[in-house]
Amino acid sequence: MPGVDVPGALVPLRVPAGWLVEYNTFVESGPHHSQDLLQMRSCRVVDGAWQVDPDGYLVDLGWYPDADPTGAYRLVVVRPDFRGDTVIEVSHREQSVIRQAIEACIAGITDRAAIPAIAEAVHEIIGR
Repeated sequence: MPGVDVPGALVPLRVPAGWLVEYNTFVESGPHHSQDLLQMRSCRVVDGAWQVDPDGYLVDLGWYPDADPTGAYRLVVVRPDFRGDTVIEVSHREQSVIRQAIEACIAGITDRAAIPAIAEAVHEIIGR
């Protein structure tokens, strides 16, 4: 989403090395009410350079239903992309909760934790 004007400060995320942020309009000023808030892909080093991992993960955040103030953030982790398998999917209205869930997902994937363990940690965050 190049050229998108971001209305406010971005939500601070701890993103470890090995992730490509394709777009980010996840702002602190409240729900942006858009299905396209954040998308990241896992990467790996190939011949000394970072490349998107074709067998890796895609992390996607949006607000659903689109533009509906009664909606919620939806975080989805798929492998390797939307044509593949959904490995984690959660929803929550609170921005801080979703931020923690995103960080748990990307940290767990970076650390090569088992997906069921990551999903359990994320569901625990969502259920607090």
